[in-house]
Amino acid sequence: MYKFRSMYMDAEERKAKLMKDNKLGDGKMFKLDFDPRVIGNKILPDGTHKTEIDDFIRRTSLDEFPQFFNVLRGDMSIIGTCLLYTSPSPRDGLLSRMPSSA
Repeated sequence: MYKFRSMYMDAEERKAKLMKDNKLGDGKMFKLDFDPRVIGNKILPDGTHKTEIDDFIRRTSLDEFPQFFNVLRGDMSIIGTCLLYTSPSPRDGLLSRMPSSA
Protein backbone atom coordinates (compact mmCIF):
# COMPACT_ATOMS: atom_id res chain seq x y z
CA MET A 1 0.00 0.00 0.00
CA TYR A 2 1.29 3.45 -0.90
CA LYS A 3 1.20 6.29 1.60
CA PHE A 4 2.43 9.85 1.59
CA ARG A 5 4.16 10.88 4.80
CA SER A 6 4.55 14.50 5.79
CA MET A 7 5.67 13.93 9.38
CA TYR A 8 8.98 12.93 10.84
CA MET A 9 9.46 9.22 11.59
CA ASP A 10 9.53 9.89 15.34
CA ALA A 11 6.32 11.97 15.31
CA GLU A 12 4.63 9.80 17.95
CA GLU A 13 7.53 10.24 20.38
CA ARG A 14 7.46 14.00 19.77
CA LYS A 15 3.71 14.03 20.39
CA ALA A 16 4.24 13.09 24.04
CA LYS A 17 6.24 16.31 24.56
CA LEU A 18 3.57 18.39 22.80
CA MET A 19 0.52 17.06 24.67
CA LYS A 20 0.59 20.06 27.02
CA ASP A 21 -0.17 22.26 23.99
CA ASN A 22 -3.06 20.10 22.73
CA LYS A 23 -6.04 22.29 21.78
CA LEU A 24 -8.42 19.39 22.48
CA GLY A 25 -7.89 18.81 26.17
CA ASP A 26 -9.79 15.52 26.38
CA GLY A 27 -6.73 13.47 25.34
CA LYS A 28 -8.70 11.43 22.81
CA MET A 29 -7.69 13.58 19.85
CA PHE A 30 -4.65 15.76 19.22
CA LYS A 31 -4.69 19.15 17.50
CA LEU A 32 -2.17 21.97 17.31
CA ASP A 33 -2.36 25.23 15.37
CA PHE A 34 1.29 24.71 14.42
CA ASP A 35 2.67 21.17 14.50
CA PRO A 36 6.49 21.00 14.57
CA ARG A 37 6.33 17.25 13.81
CA VAL A 38 5.52 18.04 10.16
CA ILE A 39 8.58 18.07 7.89
CA GLY A 40 9.40 21.66 6.95
CA ASN A 41 7.55 23.28 9.86
CA LYS A 42 9.96 25.53 11.72
CA ILE A 43 9.81 28.32 14.25
CA LEU A 44 12.01 31.14 12.98
CA PRO A 45 14.17 33.28 15.31
CA ASP A 46 11.63 36.12 15.15
CA GLY A 47 8.89 33.75 16.43
CA THR A 48 7.03 33.37 13.14
CA HIS A 49 6.09 29.95 11.82
CA LYS A 50 7.32 28.55 8.52
CA THR A 51 5.02 25.87 7.05
CA GLU A 52 6.06 25.54 3.42
CA ILE A 53 5.67 21.78 2.83
CA ASP A 54 2.51 21.29 4.87
CA ASP A 55 0.78 24.27 3.25
CA PHE A 56 1.65 22.99 -0.23
CA ILE A 57 0.46 19.44 0.53
CA ARG A 58 -2.86 20.62 1.98
CA ARG A 59 -3.48 23.24 -0.71
CA THR A 60 -2.93 20.73 -3.53
CA SER A 61 -4.42 17.69 -1.70
CA LEU A 62 -1.25 15.85 -2.65
CA ASP A 63 -1.57 13.61 0.40
CA GLU A 64 -4.69 12.03 -1.14
CA PHE A 65 -2.97 11.07 -4.39
CA PRO A 66 -1.38 7.75 -3.26
CA GLN A 67 -4.81 6.55 -2.14
CA PHE A 68 -5.95 6.78 -5.76
CA PHE A 69 -3.30 4.19 -6.71
CA ASN A 70 -4.26 2.02 -3.75
CA VAL A 71 -7.86 1.93 -5.01
CA LEU A 72 -6.73 1.13 -8.57
CA ARG A 73 -4.50 -1.70 -7.31
CA GLY A 74 -7.33 -3.12 -5.19
CA ASP A 75 -5.52 -2.53 -1.88
CA MET A 76 -8.20 -0.10 -0.78
CA SER A 77 -11.86 0.46 -1.51
CA ILE A 78 -13.90 3.62 -1.66
CA ILE A 79 -16.37 3.35 1.19
CA GLY A 80 -16.53 6.89 2.52
CA THR A 81 -15.25 8.34 5.74
CA CYS A 82 -14.91 6.51 9.02
CA LEU A 83 -17.06 8.00 11.77
CA LEU A 84 -15.25 9.28 14.81
CA TYR A 85 -17.21 9.16 18.04
CA THR A 86 -16.00 11.70 20.58
CA SER A 87 -18.51 10.81 23.30
CA PRO A 88 -19.92 7.53 24.56
CA SER A 89 -22.55 6.13 22.27
CA PRO A 90 -25.35 3.67 22.95
CA ARG A 91 -23.77 1.56 20.20
CA ASP A 92 -20.47 1.21 22.07
CA GLY A 93 -19.73 -2.45 22.44
CA LEU A 94 -21.99 -3.38 19.53
CA LEU A 95 -19.91 -1.80 16.78
CA SER A 96 -16.21 -1.58 16.37
CA ARG A 97 -13.97 -0.43 13.58
CA MET A 98 -13.31 -3.08 11.00
CA PRO A 99 -9.67 -4.05 10.56
CA SER A 100 -7.99 -2.29 7.63
CA SER A 101 -6.99 -5.60 6.06
CA ALA A 102 -9.92 -7.94 5.64
